[in-house]
Amino acid sequence: MIFVFEIDTPANTSASSPVETILQLKPGLIHKLEIQFPHGCAGLLHLKIMRELQQVWPTNPLGNFASDGETIAYAEEYQLIDAPYELQAHTWNTDTAYAHTLRLRFGMFAPTGVQYGGALVYQGAQAIQQLIAQE
Repeated sequence: MIFVFEIDTPANTSASSPVETILQLKPGLIHKLEIQFPHGCAGLLHLKIMRELQQVWPTNPLGNFASDGETIAYAEEYQLIDAPYELQAHTWNTDTAYAHTLRLRFGMFAPTGVQYGGALVYQGAQAIQQLIAQE
């Protein structure tokens, strides 16, 4: 499963009053996260991703993502197995003249309903499925 979200953030949006966007997902394992910053935002567009009141990405609570014309992409292993199956994106834009649009992409594996060693097995997690098949 791949989920894509585009978030528009107006100019002069402060960190103390960010745009809060609900990212509606499905239960499963987030295995990849991509954050695409547009060219021209000059590091003035910022993002942090929350789950309820806890900051998930970046991991350090005072951190945030900001860049220009770059896609930040990395592998992840974040389980989203308890409802609500959503995250919240908090964005702010210190550009005084222009709004900017950020794109988020989440790659997810769906749970199979099978457990192995006390852990859920996910569709696409082929190595674990092969271990089960060998037993």
